[in-house]
Amino acid sequence: MNKNVNNIGQSRWSNLIKVVKTPLGFYSFIAILIHLIFGIGVGFIPATSQAVFVFALPAILLILIFIVTFLAIFKPDALYGKEPHSKQIEEKIKTLEKNLKTLKDEIKSFRT
Repeated sequence: MNKNVNNIGQSRWSNLIKVVKTPLGFYSFIAILIHLIFGIGVGFIPATSQAVFVFALPAILLILIFIVTFLAIFKPDALYGKEPHSKQIEEKIKTLEKNLKTLKDEIKSFRT
């Protein structure tokens, strides 16, 4: 029976990890996690200190929104978790240029 309970716990964690496939998913997951921790934490602290939690939650959420907005404006490809296509094309061009130079050198050595 412990094995089944352990498998259920593992499947929950694996499902949770599968959700976070992109940086945007990671930010969403972190926002939910922080709100969950702060929400639980509010119940265990005195009423005089609860104001810190109440003001910290929206502040953290706003910071996350600004980070995602910054990424969406300046690095939109980062939100998909992929490298921009222009970098991939530049790498392919450099490889082809290197191969072309090698071929030219081999042709010169073959003629002599």
